[in-house]
Amino acid sequence: ASPDELVRFQASHHTERMAVREVDNYGKALAWGFQQLSERDITTNFICSLHKILLDNVRGEENAGCLKTCQNAIGKRLDDKIEDAIFIP
Repeated sequence: ASPDELVRFQASHHTERMAVREVDNYGKALAWGFQQLSERDITTNFICSLHKILLDNVRGEENAGCLKTCQNAIGKRLDDKIEDAIFIP
């Protein structure tokens, strides 16, 4: 997302590029989170609220504000079992 794309999106609230919406969400989450720090502690609920802002109307939105329920793993193929993973963080 270029600075020009971001400014145009912020003025029009319309873009075809998800990357532009993602960058805009980072700015919103940063501003909201900074403002909230003077009023609340950093808690799981706070982190989940930031996550919900980050994923608003972008890829992964269905899990916005939720904690992960499964382990990440890096495998050779997308459908590899976790037992066959090359790396498990």
